[in-house]
Amino acid sequence: MRYILRKNESETWRERQRLEDNLEKPEAKLQARNEQVRVHPRYRVEAGQRVLSAWIARYMLTGLVEIQREGQALKLRRKEEAITCVLDGVQDGSGGDSN
Repeated sequence: MRYILRKNESETWRERQRLEDNLEKPEAKLQARNEQVRVHPRYRVEAGQRVLSAWIARYMLTGLVEIQREGQALKLRRKEEAITCVLDGVQDGSGGDSN
């Protein structure tokens, strides 16, 4: 059953859109946090990095994006190879049925 759904074009498109939407959200959060750090001198970059890391872990994007600190700003780097593997369904073999 899972194989049929995964190979279904509409399901594939829906999963691709869901992942793209989830990858865009941390970028918006990161830009907002960078603006807060720039405007408010008492805001700390490290605190924002912790919050964003927790958000990324909650939405299971840990292996797909990486947060990097550049001075007083944070930058999000996408791991395109990992994203492609997830979209193609070529994960490490864990987390699925064998049926």
